[in-house]
Amino acid sequence: MEFNHVYNPTGWFSVNPNDYKLVGIIGFAKGATVYKAKYLPGHNNDLTVEVKIFDPYRIEDPKFFWQEIGVATCVCTFPHEGHLWVVMMHGKWDSIHSIMSLLYPDGLPEASIAFVLYRVLLRLVNLHLIENHVHTHIDLSHIMVSGDGNAELEFHTLSYERVWRNSTVSSSMVESQLPQWAAPPPELIENPTNAYSYKRDVWLVGLTALQLAYGRFPFSNRESLEAFLTSFKDRKRNLRRRMPAWASACFSSNTNDTFEDFYFNGKILSMCFWDLVVRCLTRDPSERPYACALPLHKFFLLHQNQDASFQREVLDQFPASYWQLNNQTNQEINWTFDDEMSRLSSASSSSSSSSSY
Repeated sequence: MEFNHVYNPTGWFSVNPNDYKLVGIIGFAKGATVYKAKYLPGHNNDLTVEVKIFDPYRIEDPKFFWQEIGVATCVCTFPHEGHLWVVMMHGKWDSIHSIMSLLYPDGLPEASIAFVLYRVLLRLVNLHLIENHVHTHIDLSHIMVSGDGNAELEFHTLSYERVWRNSTVSSSMVESQLPQWAAPPPELIENPTNAYSYKRDVWLVGLTALQLAYGRFPFSNRESLEAFLTSFKDRKRNLRRRMPAWASACFSSNTNDTFEDFYFNGKILSMCFWDLVVRCLTRDPSERPYACALPLHKFFLLHQNQDASFQREVLDQFPASYWQLNNQTNQEINWTFDDEMSRLSSASSSSSSSSSY
């Protein structure tokens, strides 16, 4: 496959590869390498961009690739020496997959899960209703987080994993991609022509919620997943039968109710969380909700302070230098996450020792 297509919707950036000076590698993605680059026609050559260079022979679905380019937030694309250059603005972003691998390999706290999922759903609503596009690649590696507390569902064509020089932290601690047996919804298995339906994205949201909660997919095969979904629905019906009439009415409404937490696979999560997951993973697509209905789910009403929780539980746990170093390339970095956390730990110990005297 060859790339001969030039995409430059605004015309503000050059499509001449000689106008971009590649400084160093800052990340990798499937079939692509991401570079930090200087845009030479910019004022005083101080405009920094990111260039994702694709290997044309590793693009699985060329037609869908170009559909994503059309709705993604890239600056421009152009061919060069048999590869495709995708130019993006440079920012202090990292994937939720990398962040979880560093701090939460066994899953995020529930309020932080709500923060991430809510922003994923807002992006999906815009994609489905405004841009008439199906994402089909929702997983941890495609959810990008910034140091200022923003989260964004990114496209497969633009997302990547950052690399850090000398870092001993392995991103393989957390599974970024969904298992091949789980990713296709039942209707796609039964009829492959349903590949680009909106309900497929909703199915992926349910699977991604489980990854956020456990750092991996907590089921080994489709049979165990379906058995769990059935048992949860039975438990929910039994729970309603045991409730008084007023409580049952509240439970079925869209309010902040958590009458019983649900323990599964070594972790306790609210019934609201599992209700959201089960709705997304409904086998019959006609009964599965659309993305536009999910931001109103009681799970997000339960965690109304999710922004502050995510800032406190996730972003504040990182040293400030983690986000500052995103402006550098891996060749320029003489730093590791392990060293920084050790330094902070030593400083904290010294502070507590001095305060005891």
